[in-house]
This record gives sequence, structure tokens and C-alpha cells, in this order.
Amino acid sequence: MSKIYQFPQGKEKQKLKREFAKIKRAPIHHKRKMLAMKVTGKLFYGIRFIVAGFADLSLLLAVTVCRGIIYLSVILGSFFLLLKYHTNGGVWDGSMYFCVAMIVLGLFDPNDVSEWHLFQRLFGVYHSRQKSKQHEQENEAD
Repeated sequence: MSKIYQFPQGKEKQKLKREFAKIKRAPIHHKRKMLAMKVTGKLFYGIRFIVAGFADLSLLLAVTVCRGIIYLSVILGSFFLLLKYHTNGGVWDGSMYFCVAMIVLGLFDPNDVSEWHLFQRLFGVYHSRQKSKQHEQENEAD
């Protein structure tokens, strides 16, 4: 016959709870927990920094490309929007939104966009020290 395990009851249960609480309050447990929190914090900060940098560069690339073809995108894009709107029965679709996004992105100057650091600010990894270093480098170049 198999033995049925019985969970501790009463005094034995209270004794086990006290022992578990004592283990959790141990200094080494607290140190391990703090080390794990510090390591994961740095890891997630690094991930956020990489993602924000990649997103900033992608935005800058999109603005630069749209700015390079601004004259084509405004003329052909406006024509495309008018044509598509009338042939589609007055309904907007994804290609029309894409065309409008190209026209709007083409209006921005890539040099200004590179100084904004939008996604770095959004992810909370942008430091004002970077900004002051950039201004110092610009002043030295002048």
C-alpha cells in the first residue's frame, strides 16, 4: 500500500512557517535579492537603450529618405491621394495613410530630428550630459 502524505497541521505548521520566515529574513537572502535586482535592472536598462537607439536611427533614416524625395512625394503623393480617394469611394485605406506619413515626414529637417532623441526620451535613457557634450563639441567646431 502506498503511504498518504499528510500536510503539517497545528503546531508543526506554525514551526515550519517560523523557520521559513527566518530563512527569508537572513542577510544572505537579502543580498542575493538585491544583487539579482541590480543585475536585472542593468540588463533592462541596456535593452531599453539599444531599442531606443535603434528606433531613433530608424526614425532619422525615414525622415532622411522622405526629405530626399520630398518634391516627388508631395507632387506624386497628392495626385495619388486624390486619385485613390475618388476611385475608392471616399474611403481611406493603408496606402493613403502611408502616403500622408511620407509627406509629413518629408517636412522635417533630418538635422533637427537627430537632436530630438525622441525614443531615448520616451524610454527614459536620454541624459542631459549627452546634450551638454554635443553643445560643447559644436562650440569647439565654431
